[in-house]
Amino acid sequence: MRPRVKSWSFSSLLIFLLLVGCGKKNPVKNESIPRIAKAYITRNDDKVSVIDLEQFREIKDIPVGRASQRVALTPDYNYAYVTCLEEDGGGAVYKVRVRDDTTLGSIKLGGSPNGIVISYDGKRAYVANTGSNSKSISIVNLGSDKVEKTMELGEPSPSIALTLDDAKLLVAQPSANLLLVIDAKDLSTISQVSLYQPGAVTVSCNGEYVYVTSAGSNSISKINLNSLTEIHSFQAGDHPDGVAENPVNDDLLICNWSGRLNEGNILILDSTFVVHDTISVAGLPTAMAFSEDGANLWVIFGVSGGVHSFLSIDPNDYLTKDSLFFECGWPMDMAIVPGE
Repeated sequence: MRPRVKSWSFSSLLIFLLLVGCGKKNPVKNESIPRIAKAYITRNDDKVSVIDLEQFREIKDIPVGRASQRVALTPDYNYAYVTCLEEDGGGAVYKVRVRDDTTLGSIKLGGSPNGIVISYDGKRAYVANTGSNSKSISIVNLGSDKVEKTMELGEPSPSIALTLDDAKLLVAQPSANLLLVIDAKDLSTISQVSLYQPGAVTVSCNGEYVYVTSAGSNSISKINLNSLTEIHSFQAGDHPDGVAENPVNDDLLICNWSGRLNEGNILILDSTFVVHDTISVAGLPTAMAFSEDGANLWVIFGVSGGVHSFLSIDPNDYLTKDSLFFECGWPMDMAIVPGE
């Protein structure tokens, strides 16, 4: 999950994405662009849903490529980049102008792009390609919107994260039981950490740790980013698939898929990693995001064969403030645009 307000997200990413409102650098404002608070939701189809967070209603579907997966925002909130699987073994990243929710074009990639994270200086996007023809990480130059460099990995890596100083890229490789630590500038491998089936990767708000889920062992690992060693591991329900830190009280929120159809929840753990609350409605939690000031929490629950839920939740007591129900292919990921 990105410390910018994104969601992250899961299973493959999820990416989250990660984007949670903490540790974020101040964006460069463009005063000429009016902006409402809204959420972008990728749907595993050829659209991105736009939710007006002030009126709490769906206002638009943005056309993108086939099977939209993950979404990331530039630090100034002027653009969103959406990964899409596309057709014929090749994928693309679609660029969306946030001001008017207009698709501007696409950046073709050889693989099937899934996870995406944007550097805090706004100059680069890192894209995880997971297709059979390209298991790699690509750097996209956001000045030219062209692929600058690609690193072949040999194993699929659907979940990636970036340290707050833009120095290290953290790449989960579940089939290899590894978390790779990669130099973000030249894509050389710095180190690797042995973890059982690592899944979603989330950097802590203070930038000192990374949390990595393991659905295979139903656990979360906390890793020190300086020493690159695991300092704590704890059980987290059944099929944990994403982590976020509450910037208000240091709670950890864990997306728990439970392994049963439409029966997931979000576990709330205190600083001693003890569960003290849950968020639960019908469906599986697929994305969550905090506002920059920590005053709001948004959560998506996907329902197989049914109507999905988008919830506004009070991050202090975790009670639902508002609900919106919508239909689409399958909600994959979420990014939050703050209003001005």
